[in-house]
Amino acid sequence: MTRTPLVRAGLTACLTLLLIPIVFGQTAPRADNQHLQGGWVQTVVHDPGTPQLPPVQPSNALVLFTAEGGVMSHQNTINPPGAMASGGIGNWARVGNNEFAVTQKFAVAFVDASGGHDVGFFVQRLRLHYGPTTDELSGTADFALVDLNGSVIFSAPFNVVLQRVPVQQVGEPF
Repeated sequence: MTRTPLVRAGLTACLTLLLIPIVFGQTAPRADNQHLQGGWVQTVVHDPGTPQLPPVQPSNALVLFTAEGGVMSHQNTINPPGAMASGGIGNWARVGNNEFAVTQKFAVAFVDASGGHDVGFFVQRLRLHYGPTTDELSGTADFALVDLNGSVIFSAPFNVVLQRVPVQQVGEPF
């Protein structure tokens, strides 16, 4: 009689520990080619045959993919005087084996003597896949500047490469 309750208590404790991450949605970090998460440096690969239009410049942005499918990014942009843009926010989804679709929006506005004026959104779409390792993503992309009614003002395609931001210990070489 003493042994059976102890076995049941032990099994209950093990099952509880196994189910807690599932019930509360906590997942361990993924390092396979079917998931995106973590910090990345995105580099725009310029096509020499296309014009350079802001806000695709400069070439680098910082991107954070969440395990739940969110994406946030920050890009220093070269805006015309008085123009400004927010950081990006959006979502990603796996759309195939080692293939991901990402959409982000950046709010765009300008400021003049009469105050601030919303222009619309800069929309960026990426189609990404991992390279030989899970530390590099690459793919095709496009962007559009859309007004507040959703009409496209201008758009263009481009290519991107993303490098994962590695965890480094203090004292290691940079």
